[in-house]
Amino acid sequence: MTIPGTLFLFAILFAIARTGFPIKCEVSHKGTIRGKRSTSLETCDPEFDACESLVIEASRAGRSVTTVKKSCSKRASCVPGPVFMHLSNGLKETGNNLCCTTDGCNSVVPPVPVWNETPNGLWCPSCSVNHPDPCQKDIMLCKGLENKCFLRITGTAFHQHG
Repeated sequence: MTIPGTLFLFAILFAIARTGFPIKCEVSHKGTIRGKRSTSLETCDPEFDACESLVIEASRAGRSVTTVKKSCSKRASCVPGPVFMHLSNGLKETGNNLCCTTDGCNSVVPPVPVWNETPNGLWCPSCSVNHPDPCQKDIMLCKGLENKCFLRITGTAFHQHG
């Protein structure tokens, strides 16, 4: 057998042998160390086959808060890539999600994507609540790559209006 053939066979055997072994991922903990969330490399429960590293930056009026969450995940439900959301009252959130499938692969924190504030012609229904007044129905213009509306009540996303 040739060297490339041997390497290919070894790779297949390794993949088969790996099946059934739990993946190890960095996992965030609620406690903090010097203002940062602590993490540790942990063996995931058998139903998880991926690792996830999510960074979210929420900002309003020039102030921002960044949160990083690392966890075990399921490959089928982990959605990689950037996320952009304009919410009511000037609040906006942007994030980036990393999904990977090897031990410890979520040790890195993905970068927070840069906002594109150019309106893209799409819009979503919006509701602003000013207590004790009832909800003020409105529309919110989508910007940049925003292409889905988020229904906060159910936590589901749906396609926007154009």
